[in-house]
Amino acid sequence: MGETELAVETRRSLLEKQIIDIKLELADASSEDDEQILLAKQYQNETAQLREKLDKLLRQEKQSSKMVNEVTEKASQLEQKLEQLTKEVEYMRKETHTETTEKSMLLERLNSSRGIPGHPLGQATPGDTVSPMYSYDTED
Repeated sequence: MGETELAVETRRSLLEKQIIDIKLELADASSEDDEQILLAKQYQNETAQLREKLDKLLRQEKQSSKMVNEVTEKASQLEQKLEQLTKEVEYMRKETHTETTEKSMLLERLNSSRGIPGHPLGQATPGDTVSPMYSYDTED
């Protein structure tokens, strides 16, 4: 072999070595890319799971909010009903008191007109005239 062929062969070996080095670098870069791709996929999966959880929590919050509104509305209705019933009870108490007072006055007038002796409402005193129905006299 001549010098030229030796130089060509040396140059060719160097180029083949450079090609192998470049292929190794590409393989390393590809491996790093694969790792990056794998990490990116994991990140996407985790992000999707977090989005699902967030959506679920938002739905639950919306349902809770709706339930709170319903319960608040029902409580308001019950408060109004309680107010109405309280007013009705007060009215009935006043009516009952008025009726009781009226009955007491009527009974007092009745008893005082009858003159029932010893009856506190009758205000009868000894010697008052008593109706025959309540006569205690033994006279014939």
